[in-house]
Amino acid sequence: MNKEVKNILYVKLLFLILVSASIFLIAMFYSQPENISITANTVSDFDNILVSYYPFNFSTLFNDAKGGNNLNCINPSCPILVNEGKFDKAVLFDGVQDELVLYSTAGGVNTDKFSFAAWVKVDTEKSDRRGAVAEFTKDGGKRRALAIAGNAQTGKPVLHYGNQIGRYANTADLRDGQWHHIVFTYD
Repeated sequence: MNKEVKNILYVKLLFLILVSASIFLIAMFYSQPENISITANTVSDFDNILVSYYPFNFSTLFNDAKGGNNLNCINPSCPILVNEGKFDKAVLFDGVQDELVLYSTAGGVNTDKFSFAAWVKVDTEKSDRRGAVAEFTKDGGKRRALAIAGNAQTGKPVLHYGNQIGRYANTADLRDGQWHHIVFTYD
């Protein structure tokens, strides 16, 4: 599979990760009852607690549909919008310095407790190159990341916690050209 498909995977994964992080962060700000009862609230009720949402489906490609936490393209080349997404469109990273950044000044983002979720599609090319889906540094430069691994864990989703102190890999090789939904929660 070509690099365009691989880049689409990375963008979709980043998007879903950011949405999950937003939902998790909002849940952390509200007190939780010991007993949970399920109600018939509509899904739109959850829109009021999202921190950020990036559908990648419209002309304002990197804008937060929820408002305020827009992504920025900081490298010479930016990912492009393509029509081959899981549900609609996707963002394609070509593997050459494409990066979307949400700056630390973004509103409502908590780096102590968060969740990321994304749909990703990795091409079948057997590369040793690591592809970060979501990554940031915290106190003392300790890295937090969700990546598709290179080196000894090639193709597996990997969670990083603090300068390789905690690194946990799944057993699945995602380089199969199929869509996968992955989630990373840190608390």
